[in-house]
Amino acid sequence: MAHDFGAEDYSGLRRTVANATVLAAVSAMILLLTGQCLLRPLLGLLQTPDTIMGSALLYLRILFAGIPVVMAYNVLASVLRAFGDSKSPLYAMLLAAGINIALYLLFVLVFHWGIAGAAAATIIAQACSGVFCFRAIRRIEFLSLSRKDFRISRSLCLYLMKLGAPWHFKMESSPPAE
Repeated sequence: MAHDFGAEDYSGLRRTVANATVLAAVSAMILLLTGQCLLRPLLGLLQTPDTIMGSALLYLRILFAGIPVVMAYNVLASVLRAFGDSKSPLYAMLLAAGINIALYLLFVLVFHWGIAGAAAATIIAQACSGVFCFRAIRRIEFLSLSRKDFRISRSLCLYLMKLGAPWHFKMESSPPAE
């Protein structure tokens, strides 16, 4: 994104943002479903005591259900950072931290929702940070995405996955041309 922005290739930028958004959505759904299916076996592997297994499962199921929300914030924040705006994502996280604390206190101490309230507070706070970033992006005129921007490019998606991989690939210096 930063490469396209620096080159003033706004068409490529929109295509990159759209493809990154699709990749993030697909990844989020895979992580959500895989996580939900593997929670009990993983907690068993970690030798989670039976006395807290139910609470741990409840908490983690709610957090895993919120993966798309967290992924949305991360994509939106990365778009803003690619344009040189590192303040908006920071403000979004500060907002999320404040909302998380306030909702935690409300849900746990006032409503007595316990573990579920703590997890819900976290997801709602993350959603607020995503909305904050989304609103900041909506002010960027040249980033108005259309349906054609969402046409999946295999080479661009592979390039984006290589960029996001935790291990290092030998990479070309610029995204693939379309």
